[in-house]
Amino acid sequence: MQTSRIFLICTMQILRIARQRLILDFIQKSPKIYKPMYKYESHDKRILRELSIERYFTEWLDEHWVIMEKMLSSQELESINKDNFREYFANVYIELLQQNSLVHEKGDINSLPLLNKLLSKKIQQIEKILFLGEKDDKRWDVIETDIEKHRAFFNRKFRKFKEA
Repeated sequence: MQTSRIFLICTMQILRIARQRLILDFIQKSPKIYKPMYKYESHDKRILRELSIERYFTEWLDEHWVIMEKMLSSQELESINKDNFREYFANVYIELLQQNSLVHEKGDINSLPLLNKLLSKKIQQIEKILFLGEKDDKRWDVIETDIEKHRAFFNRKFRKFKEA
């Protein structure tokens, strides 16, 4: 079979596997997708909901490269030139990232390792922001509890003062 045809078939398999995972996550109501939608449903937490969705799709896009590497390590593809296939798939991958507004220009394939690191860093940063948002929610709950406690204490003292 022609090398370019094998590359195309392998690329289509990678895209199919990733798309299947995406669809299954929605059909099976994956907590990675649905939990943030309910957890951050209020208007004041909209940004956390949007970041959660962005984290999910960034992870999904990053997963394409992981699937490709797993496929290359399988014995089925030991006869193909792995470097040539990586270069072939990199062009498709960069196009996919462009379509999802993560890359604005068609870059040099040699910059792909940097791009993969940036995707990983982006995921980490989104997770840190989400963690801080949740931490703020917990602090707010503590503040509200203190307010209620002080209000009850004040009302108790005020009633005693009124009765005296």
